[in-house]
Amino acid sequence: MIVTILALAVGCGEDTTFNPGTSDTDVSYEQIGKPTELLQVEFLEGFIQGDLMPPVPSDPIRCWIKLQLTNLSDRKLYGLSIPSANAYLVSTGELLGSLPLSTTWDGRLEPLRTETVVVEKFMSMNYIFDPPCGQAAYLEIFIRISGRESIMFTTPEMIFECTF
Repeated sequence: MIVTILALAVGCGEDTTFNPGTSDTDVSYEQIGKPTELLQVEFLEGFIQGDLMPPVPSDPIRCWIKLQLTNLSDRKLYGLSIPSANAYLVSTGELLGSLPLSTTWDGRLEPLRTETVVVEKFMSMNYIFDPPCGQAAYLEIFIRISGRESIMFTTPEMIFECTF
């Protein structure tokens, strides 16, 4: 599944860096387009599961997602992050819960380049939700473009696998 978040027409200039995570940049969104016009996101693969093997941990939810991100601008992008995702049941649209995500990706994309990014749900000591074993679910992933703005990317449905 590929989602293009609008193509971008960018003007020429000497400064070829866009750092949406800082306020000291002299490149404005008006010069390069809105943050939601900067990325193309593609879901490559992933899974979501419940670890119900005794002893059941306080947070039994496991999740791993591989995305392909493409910088559609001719400027370097810095400070991008993928901090969380919401999990939903396909059958009812019910929000199951929010999943904190982590990655080793540095949040940078060179101009007109593509990177493969892997995100995982990090383990928590807090209960999130009961795994809906065997049911179809999907994730709505938050991709932070700047400190104040995020885009949402919806994955294809995945079967919520459980181990007993």
